[in-house]
Amino acid sequence: MTKSIHVLIMLFLLCVFAWHQAYASTDFISVLPDVPLAPCFKEEVDSLVTFDKPEGRYVEVSAVCSSMAGTEQALIEFYKSTLPQLGWHVMSGSEGFYYIKHKDRLSIKYETNSSFRRIKVVVQPKD
Repeated sequence: MTKSIHVLIMLFLLCVFAWHQAYASTDFISVLPDVPLAPCFKEEVDSLVTFDKPEGRYVEVSAVCSSMAGTEQALIEFYKSTLPQLGWHVMSGSEGFYYIKHKDRLSIKYETNSSFRRIKVVVQPKD
Protein backbone atom coordinates (compact mmCIF):
# COMPACT_ATOMS: atom_id res chain seq x y z
CA MET A 1 0.00 0.00 0.00
CA THR A 2 2.73 2.46 0.98
CA LYS A 3 4.76 1.59 -2.10
CA SER A 4 1.79 2.29 -4.41
CA ILE A 5 1.19 5.67 -2.72
CA HIS A 6 4.84 6.57 -3.28
CA VAL A 7 4.54 5.56 -6.94
CA LEU A 8 1.39 7.67 -7.37
CA ILE A 9 3.08 10.66 -5.74
CA MET A 10 6.10 10.29 -8.00
CA LEU A 11 3.90 10.05 -11.10
CA PHE A 12 1.99 13.14 -10.03
CA LEU A 13 5.21 15.09 -9.47
CA LEU A 14 6.56 13.98 -12.86
CA CYS A 15 3.35 15.15 -14.56
CA VAL A 16 3.51 18.52 -12.81
CA PHE A 17 7.17 18.90 -13.75
CA ALA A 18 6.48 17.98 -17.40
CA TRP A 19 3.55 20.42 -17.60
CA HIS A 20 5.66 23.17 -16.05
CA GLN A 21 8.51 22.56 -18.51
CA ALA A 22 6.10 22.64 -21.44
CA TYR A 23 4.59 25.98 -20.45
CA ALA A 24 7.36 27.63 -18.42
CA SER A 25 8.79 29.46 -21.40
CA THR A 26 5.44 30.19 -23.02
CA ASP A 27 3.90 33.61 -22.53
CA PHE A 28 0.18 34.15 -22.82
CA ILE A 29 -1.74 37.10 -24.21
CA SER A 30 -2.47 39.46 -21.32
CA VAL A 31 -6.24 39.67 -21.90
CA LEU A 32 -6.57 36.08 -23.17
CA PRO A 33 -4.97 33.87 -20.51
CA ASP A 34 -5.95 30.74 -22.46
CA VAL A 35 -4.15 31.83 -25.65
CA PRO A 36 -0.36 31.37 -25.69
CA LEU A 37 2.09 33.38 -27.71
CA ALA A 38 4.21 31.34 -30.09
CA PRO A 39 7.93 31.28 -29.23
CA CYS A 40 9.68 34.58 -30.09
CA PHE A 41 6.41 36.55 -30.28
CA LYS A 42 5.82 39.52 -27.99
CA GLU A 43 2.45 41.16 -27.52
CA GLU A 44 2.03 44.65 -28.96
CA VAL A 45 0.24 46.20 -26.00
CA ASP A 46 -0.80 49.27 -27.99
CA SER A 47 -2.60 47.05 -30.50
CA LEU A 48 -5.22 45.85 -28.01
CA VAL A 49 -8.88 46.43 -28.90
CA THR A 50 -11.51 44.96 -26.62
CA PHE A 51 -15.17 45.53 -25.93
CA ASP A 52 -18.28 43.64 -24.92
CA LYS A 53 -21.24 43.23 -27.21
CA PRO A 54 -24.66 41.81 -26.36
CA GLU A 55 -23.62 38.66 -28.31
CA GLY A 56 -20.29 38.32 -26.44
CA ARG A 57 -16.83 39.82 -26.23
CA TYR A 58 -14.60 41.12 -29.01
CA VAL A 59 -10.81 41.10 -28.52
CA GLU A 60 -8.14 41.94 -31.08
CA VAL A 61 -4.43 42.01 -30.30
CA SER A 62 -1.22 41.71 -32.31
CA ALA A 63 2.15 40.19 -31.50
CA VAL A 64 5.43 40.49 -33.37
CA CYS A 65 8.62 38.49 -33.73
CA SER A 66 11.74 40.14 -35.10
CA SER A 67 13.30 36.80 -36.02
CA MET A 68 12.57 35.48 -39.47
CA ALA A 69 13.26 31.89 -38.38
CA GLY A 70 10.37 29.48 -38.77
CA THR A 71 7.50 29.47 -41.20
CA GLU A 72 3.82 30.30 -41.22
CA GLN A 73 3.17 26.55 -41.26
CA ALA A 74 5.20 26.15 -38.05
CA LEU A 75 3.02 28.82 -36.39
CA ILE A 76 -0.13 27.07 -37.59
CA GLU A 77 1.14 23.78 -36.16
CA PHE A 78 2.06 25.47 -32.86
CA TYR A 79 -1.49 26.71 -32.39
CA LYS A 80 -3.08 23.50 -33.69
CA SER A 81 -1.16 21.54 -31.04
CA THR A 82 -1.38 23.94 -28.06
CA LEU A 83 -4.85 25.48 -28.26
CA PRO A 84 -6.76 22.17 -27.97
CA GLN A 85 -4.86 21.48 -24.74
CA LEU A 86 -6.35 24.74 -23.43
CA GLY A 87 -9.94 23.89 -24.37
CA TRP A 88 -10.09 25.34 -27.89
CA HIS A 89 -11.50 23.11 -30.64
CA VAL A 90 -9.87 23.42 -34.06
CA MET A 91 -12.22 24.04 -36.97
CA SER A 92 -11.61 24.53 -40.67
CA GLY A 93 -13.46 26.89 -42.95
CA SER A 94 -13.15 28.78 -46.20
CA GLU A 95 -10.75 31.26 -44.55
CA GLY A 96 -8.53 28.58 -43.01
CA PHE A 97 -8.31 27.35 -39.45
CA TYR A 98 -10.11 28.87 -36.50
CA TYR A 99 -10.90 27.72 -32.98
CA ILE A 100 -14.09 27.49 -30.90
CA LYS A 101 -14.40 27.55 -27.11
CA HIS A 102 -17.72 28.04 -25.36
CA LYS A 103 -19.26 31.12 -27.03
CA ASP A 104 -15.99 32.38 -28.55
CA ARG A 105 -14.42 32.04 -31.98
CA LEU A 106 -10.65 32.58 -32.18
CA SER A 107 -8.86 33.34 -35.43
CA ILE A 108 -5.18 34.00 -36.02
CA LYS A 109 -3.94 35.89 -39.07
CA TYR A 110 -0.28 35.87 -40.12
CA GLU A 111 1.71 38.69 -41.72
CA THR A 112 5.34 38.67 -42.79
CA ASN A 113 7.51 41.37 -44.26
CA SER A 114 11.25 41.72 -44.74
CA SER A 115 12.03 42.59 -41.10
CA PHE A 116 9.43 40.93 -38.85
CA ARG A 117 6.52 38.54 -38.52
CA ARG A 118 3.20 39.52 -36.96
CA ILE A 119 0.15 37.61 -35.83
CA LYS A 120 -3.24 39.17 -35.19
CA VAL A 121 -5.41 37.28 -32.73
CA VAL A 122 -9.14 37.96 -32.83
CA VAL A 123 -11.74 36.56 -30.44
CA GLN A 124 -15.37 37.27 -31.25
CA PRO A 125 -18.75 35.66 -30.66
CA LYS A 126 -18.97 32.38 -32.60
CA ASP A 127 -22.46 33.07 -33.95
